Amino acid sequence: MLDLGEVNDARLIMLRNPHGAAGAEWNGDWSDSSTNWNQRTKGKLKYVPRDHEDGVFWMDIFDFTQQFSYLYVCRILSESNGWKMTKFKQSWKGDYAEGLPSRAYPQAILSKNPQYSIVVNKPVDAFIMLKQFEPDPTTQSTFKGKQNIMFMVQQVNPNTDKRITKVDKEALVGRSGNPINLATVSAEVNLPKAGTYSILVANTNHGAAGEGTFELRVYANDMQAPVTSL
Repeated sequence: MLDLGEVNDARLIMLRNPHGAAGAEWNGDWSDSSTNWNQRTKGKLKYVPRDHEDGVFWMDIFDFTQQFSYLYVCRILSESNGWKMTKFKQSWKGDYAEGLPSRAYPQAILSKNPQYSIVVNKPVDAFIMLKQFEPDPTTQSTFKGKQNIMFMVQQVNPNTDKRITKVDKEALVGRSGNPINLATVSAEVNLPKAGTYSILVANTNHGAAGEGTFELRVYANDMQAPVTSL
């Protein structure tokens, strides 16, 4: 996204195709060839007519929501900006392919799923990303995954059990949302006070059907100790 604007009661968004000048452009309302452009609308949005495709275009926000299913926001989470990153590449396999309680397998034990511990000494922000490597076998889409995946973050008592055994609404501080078959899910999570937090990563299948490889990345702007696998 390059810019936003409003003209003639239309809310517009200016985009650049990530493939650059070789990328396709929108050819509907408010595209370069649209009759919606006149001297007044051009002046209001500082629109510069182009006689060739350069990958940059305007479109109505309504058309944007109809044409695009997903929106990804790039974050620069570098050490120079104060962020520390820990990465794990592991698998749901064997006992770790427990899955989430479901109608098909209601007896799933939540605590068997892979979990990770993070310790902070003050309130901090964390950015968590979970990626699965096996694609959706029906479409081979790079955006879809084999499993419906999710993660949740809860504060725990390090003197008893660091593993999450149940969903505790009082202790829950963040989650990626409902399980979904995307290749990557992420969320920014606020760890509201000093202490120990656990991250549980899971998918909705049990046993062999739930096996797969994943990568967990945890970025935080302050950590007392490195993130560890439980």
